[in-house]
Amino acid sequence: MSIIFDQSAYKHFAEDRLSEDQIMKALRSPLWAALVDPHNDASCPPIHLKPPVTLFICKRHPGALDNDLIEIFVTMRGHDMHIFHVEHLTDRWKSYWRRYKDHGQI
Repeated sequence: MSIIFDQSAYKHFAEDRLSEDQIMKALRSPLWAALVDPHNDASCPPIHLKPPVTLFICKRHPGALDNDLIEIFVTMRGHDMHIFHVEHLTDRWKSYWRRYKDHGQI
């Protein structure tokens, strides 16, 4: 399996001070992860890729404060994991996470 950063993943790297290495480290210990599918969950915000899509909520880096979080969206294509979106945790996905975080998704 390869981990591939799609071009769209880089959109917020500069403004959120992110790097590929940082994202790879964050994915090693996510705070929460879940498959998200707006077709099966009316409370799910829209996603512009065909499900299944995995949402990871992670600290920006080891030792980051509890409110320094990022959202990472991943999809599988064949045997490869494609990271297609990375950004600071937005209100849209923070609300979704808070609704389901105690359901033990990881």
